[in-house]
Amino acid sequence: MNRTAWLAHGRRGYGAALVLGVAWLIVFPLYTHSLYWQGVLFLCFLYAIMASGWNIISGFAGYVSLGQSAFMGLGAYTTALLTLHLHVSAWWMVPLGGVVAAVVAGLLGAVIMRTRGHAFVIITIAFLLILQLVALNWRGFTGGSNGLTLPITFFPREWQYAPFYYALLGVLFLQLAMSWWIRRSKFGMGLIAIRDDEDKAAAVGVNTPVYKVLAFMASAVLIGVAGGVYAYYITFVDYRGMFNIQNSVLIVLAALLGGRGTVMGPVLGGFARTVAGFPPQASRDLIRILQDYVTRPEQTVRWSWRAGDLAIWDNRATQHYAIFDYGSEHRRGERVTVAGPVPVGVDGRPSVAIKGSAAAYYAGATN
Repeated sequence: MNRTAWLAHGRRGYGAALVLGVAWLIVFPLYTHSLYWQGVLFLCFLYAIMASGWNIISGFAGYVSLGQSAFMGLGAYTTALLTLHLHVSAWWMVPLGGVVAAVVAGLLGAVIMRTRGHAFVIITIAFLLILQLVALNWRGFTGGSNGLTLPITFFPREWQYAPFYYALLGVLFLQLAMSWWIRRSKFGMGLIAIRDDEDKAAAVGVNTPVYKVLAFMASAVLIGVAGGVYAYYITFVDYRGMFNIQNSVLIVLAALLGGRGTVMGPVLGGFARTVAGFPPQASRDLIRILQDYVTRPEQTVRWSWRAGDLAIWDNRATQHYAIFDYGSEHRRGERVTVAGPVPVGVDGRPSVAIKGSAAAYYAGATN
């Protein structure tokens, strides 16, 4: 068998594997109600979307951005603010998160796309940190360090992740379709020409300023939508979680791991990075702790990966808020009463905080 035949067989096998993988992702929540693995896959989708979006401006056009997670934060804050002020379902506001992210990317791109190399990287980092400071200090609008709390969803316990799972899976499909179209279009060829030699690309007729701004907007729009879905999923938005430079670094790592400048590479890298970086034993232990703590049938437990504290909405916590320290100061699952006021969300429910884990869980009464 010659080399061409081997390549043809390899392409067919790769295509079949992708089809089977997509089919499995679609039916997974239908035949198992494992909230743990649905949560893991949800975060795989999130990082795959962000890595694929980053790949448009950094993989195709060659402009490396370390502030891409800013657009996730913009989408999250847009969804949260509009939901709380207009008193409508967050699902209606999620697309507007993408619109705001794209508009901000266009305005920012019109300015910073005049720079190249290290200057561009530094400006994108500065943009992310500026948004973090704005979210922290504009307390009357963003909630400051207290953040914003969205209404808790009331889906049945076994289906509580399914709407978010399928919403983000749909966004991932849209992101893949957009990346595939860009890579095979005249626009994508222009971006690759810019990456290889921007001056020569301009000399042969590529409108480099317009192409770069459009690429920056395309890289941001679906990240903003994903940020809106993520905000509703965790029901809490704050400056630390949404404008975290660590997320930007992980996005770049995922894209480089899977293959920068390719269509499927950043997606596969997003899956690999998330699964490899997820602490399964710690998460399962904390799920068990929370299931022991939340015993009433009308309550639900929701969790998602976050580097930070772990918060539970619980209408039984009326006099104190408790900490489950997962480190060395206390035993696992030990309840410690902390003096001070009870944190209360917009729906009037007090909160219970859990520290020291790489996962965040949320519980709320469904009555």
